[in-house]
Amino acid sequence: MGEQLFTKVQENDGFSSHPKNLKLFCEAYGELVLSKLSLTTEHILTSNYLECLQLFVFLTELDVSHCRLGDTHELLSYISHLHG
Repeated sequence: MGEQLFTKVQENDGFSSHPKNLKLFCEAYGELVLSKLSLTTEHILTSNYLECLQLFVFLTELDVSHCRLGDTHELLSYISHLHG
């Protein structure tokens, strides 16, 4: 059911235009939302969507190789707060 709901909201641009929808979805489905994410070479994505990435608190695998983030990027403090 959650997957169908996510797909329908995404089809209607409900996450891009209304970031609160993604937050509500993540709060409702918790660890079922996303456990693995690869952002290899997606520097712009990691920088521009950091607020959204912070909603995925149950990530167990996150690949940010070749993103050229540096040692002081905000994403590093986010990673330190992940559960798994």
